[in-house]
Amino acid sequence: MAQRTFKALVTVLDFCGLILLTALLLTPARRHPIVNSIVVLCILHCIIGALPPFLWLVSPASKAALTHLGPSHKGWQLFCLADAVLLNYFTIVKSAFAISFTLPCVYLALKFTGNRDKLESQAGPQFYKRTTIALCVGPFLWASPLILELAPTLAHNPVSLQPQFVGPMCIAVNQAAQILALVLTLFPLTIAVIASGVLAFILLKCYKLPDLRRSLAVLNPIRIVRFAALLITIVVSAVLYSLVLAVWLQASRGPDSVKARHAFMFISP
Repeated sequence: MAQRTFKALVTVLDFCGLILLTALLLTPARRHPIVNSIVVLCILHCIIGALPPFLWLVSPASKAALTHLGPSHKGWQLFCLADAVLLNYFTIVKSAFAISFTLPCVYLALKFTGNRDKLESQAGPQFYKRTTIALCVGPFLWASPLILELAPTLAHNPVSLQPQFVGPMCIAVNQAAQILALVLTLFPLTIAVIASGVLAFILLKCYKLPDLRRSLAVLNPIRIVRFAALLITIVVSAVLYSLVLAVWLQASRGPDSVKARHAFMFISP
């Protein structure tokens, strides 16, 4: 009963996120291409994350197949494997977008320190189109080593990755891919946390406080709250992934080392 409740809770949260993100995407408001890319990516992440537990909950046949994955359910094994790989790939891409979001903010803040004492809501340096494209495409290229690492196995013997449905998600067995995914996820989040600290330092030290207050006053409060929420999410995600890495390293050296090597599971930020 507890297992079913947990899967149902994860599914509901994913569907709530999917509805809210879709509503945001359909809202007729001007958004930066990077923001649109992040929103679409989060929608895909929600769909991929919610699909296995949703099928487990609504279909007895799917529940039986996912619970007892084996040679008799090869189609479900491949489905679970594809879901696990895509979920981790999109998780890495999401973490890389933290750099695409924070570094331009630092750049703009540095630009404003050169010639201005305050921020303006409608004016400021603009990025070239090719720079925006690079910031949107870069995260997908950053996550590609995970696919390259798994490609030979996926091409020749995908079932050897032993896909399993554990908790609310599908996992696959590959120690090298797990380490690679954790590193690819943690590195951009670490850079983004440092960039966030630099941005806070610039705003607090390089601007005159009265001018900064007047500048922030002309901005939409919702934009300020949304920006702050994104920065907090980046920091919290970095902390959570650091804990995941620490737990994995501790388990890999202990009596559960074999079990640790068979985990390809991450917390989704």
